[in-house]
Amino acid sequence: MVKEFSRQGKNSTPKVYEGYHEWHVWRKSFKDFAQMLFTWDDAELDDIDKAVPVRSKNIDFTTPVQADESMVFFDPVYRQIQFENDEDGKPAGKYPDVIHGIRVTEDNSIEVNLFAPDAKSVGVVLENGTEELLYRSKKNDGYWEKTIGNPAEGFNYVTFMVNGTPVVNPAAPVGFGYNRAVNFAEVPERNFSWHELKETDHGQIHIHYSCDGDGQVSMNYVYTPAGYGEDNCDTGRVCVLECAADERNFCWIHQGKIANIMDNLSGEGRIKGIMIIMADSTISDDIIGNITAIYGIKDSAQKEWFKKGDNESWTSCRHRFVNLMCGIQ
Repeated sequence: MVKEFSRQGKNSTPKVYEGYHEWHVWRKSFKDFAQMLFTWDDAELDDIDKAVPVRSKNIDFTTPVQADESMVFFDPVYRQIQFENDEDGKPAGKYPDVIHGIRVTEDNSIEVNLFAPDAKSVGVVLENGTEELLYRSKKNDGYWEKTIGNPAEGFNYVTFMVNGTPVVNPAAPVGFGYNRAVNFAEVPERNFSWHELKETDHGQIHIHYSCDGDGQVSMNYVYTPAGYGEDNCDTGRVCVLECAADERNFCWIHQGKIANIMDNLSGEGRIKGIMIIMADSTISDDIIGNITAIYGIKDSAQKEWFKKGDNESWTSCRHRFVNLMCGIQ
C-alpha cells in the first residue's frame, strides 16, 4: 500500500499497532492520526479574536476498570489490555492492576476515582440526584476519590463534575444518557439477576441499516435467540423496544442488558423464539417492516411494543421488560 501511494505521488506514514480487531487498537491509532490531522501554524489563527493555539500534553491511556459484561464488545475501550506472553511463549492478554474510575465494593458501595491533578473541585452526581464531593487522594497523586455508601441497587448513572462541568471519566464504564456520554455503575440486586451474563446458550445481535423516505439512514439492532429459525423456535413473534428520547437504541444492549435477559429467560424455558428489535424513539413502521421481512416474518405476526419512559431508570425498565416477556407466552 505504501508503494502504491508513493507511485501516485502521495505521502504516507505506516505504523503497526499490536493487537487484534479491538477498540483499544483503534483508540491508540486514532490518538496518533488525530494529531497529524489537526495541526496548524499560529499564523492561521490571526483572523480569530483572542485565539490561543492548544498543545496537548502526553496522556496516559492505560487505565482500565473492572469488566463491563456485554456480549457485543469483548474489550471495552476503557480497559486497555496489555499484550504479553504466557509460560509457553504464546501471545496472551493481561489487564494491569490500576486504579478503577468506578468500582463496586463487596458491601455494594461505589468507590469513585478521577485523575484531575489541576482541578479545583471534583464531585459526582448520581442518577437519583445525590451530589457527593470528592477529596484529594493522600495515596495517589493527582487523583480525587470517595466511597459512596448505600447506592440504589441496579444501574446508576454517575456524572463526574470537574470545576462544575460534567466530564466523562475515561477509566470507568461509559454509557449514553441525557443526550451525552455518561459514566455508570452496576450495583448487584439482591432479588434480580436476569440481566447478568451467565453460562447458557447465547443468541446473536445483528445490525441492520435502513433508509427512510427522507433518505435518512438509521442503524438498528436485532436480537435473535439461540437456534432461531429452527423447528424448535416460534419465529412469528416480534418485540419492538423504543428507548427514551434522550437515549439511543444501543443503550438497550449496554445499559438494558436485553441480550443477557433474553438468553437467561430462554435458557430456563421461560420464553421461546422471540425476536427483539432495539430501536430509537423515532423508528417508523416501514423500517420495522423492512427488518422483519429479512427474517421472513409476515405483517400478520404477533408484535409486542415496549417503550422505556423518559424519566424511568434502567433498573425499573429491566424489571418491566422481564415481566412483559414472561407474560406473553
